[in-house]
Amino acid sequence: VIAIIGVLIALLLPAVQAARESARRVSCVNNFKQAALALHNYHDAHHAFPPGELYFHPSAPQNSPSGKLFYGFAWSAVVLPFVEQGRDLEDLTGIVVKNWGFDAGPYKNPRVGGRRISFYQCPSDPQDERIAIGSDPSYQNGATFNEQWWKGNIHGVCDSQSAWFPGYVFDTPVLHGDGMFMNRKAIRMRKVPDGTSKTLLLGEVTGGAPGSFSGRPWVTSCITSTAFGINGLGTIPGEGKYIRSAQDTFSSYHRGGAQFALVDGSVQFIGADIDQAVLTALCTRAGGETIPPTAF
Repeated sequence: VIAIIGVLIALLLPAVQAARESARRVSCVNNFKQAALALHNYHDAHHAFPPGELYFHPSAPQNSPSGKLFYGFAWSAVVLPFVEQGRDLEDLTGIVVKNWGFDAGPYKNPRVGGRRISFYQCPSDPQDERIAIGSDPSYQNGATFNEQWWKGNIHGVCDSQSAWFPGYVFDTPVLHGDGMFMNRKAIRMRKVPDGTSKTLLLGEVTGGAPGSFSGRPWVTSCITSTAFGINGLGTIPGEGKYIRSAQDTFSSYHRGGAQFALVDGSVQFIGADIDQAVLTALCTRAGGETIPPTAF
């Protein structure tokens, strides 16, 4: 009897685990739909999608007008008022999150990143935790900055080559990407001649292992390039270890690929074995490439 029970448990356990993962995957799809809806609501109000980030660096190609280093909020923060989550953050910081001014950056208001935004978290990712955000003496009149912010699993699709300027620190986002999100540049929907149903808007990312405190926060630095495929090098699903670098890769713990939202608001699961040329074509908003019907 014990042997029979053991066999039944062995047979049922994979089915139970598969059912749980299926439910988590549906929840992840809903998260992407909510994020895409927030972006569409923002577009309706401002007639353009938000910039991927607002970032200035005195020595980078996009020099700061003030000559000082400045990190601004990412797209993921400024759309929160459009999903009825802006008020909570305003109460925490005393500022309006959609304000892109120099006095409204996340490092000036560190409690923003310490807030967990549930629909930016994938339920299949075991690293549901805060991550460490460096120590940089350039913030707040020379005071060192130490904080832990919540990691995010949803990034804006930036460019088909790189999300970061080569030769600079990897947190220096590009100004002129061929995707939908980049530094200080707002893209209108009519500037997507490739078609809103054939252009990627958002993609899924992972971070380090649980307890590693590594990854990218949801409040800033959440844009990624398609240049390195899906579940590629430097990701736990692809290589077995996470390396935060200029080559951050779209990745997920869903078997075989990752979730993506397109500009039209639909959500598609794209396999990790997708041809790189097709992934590049899906990334570009005005590349004129032909997307094969088997892309999804």
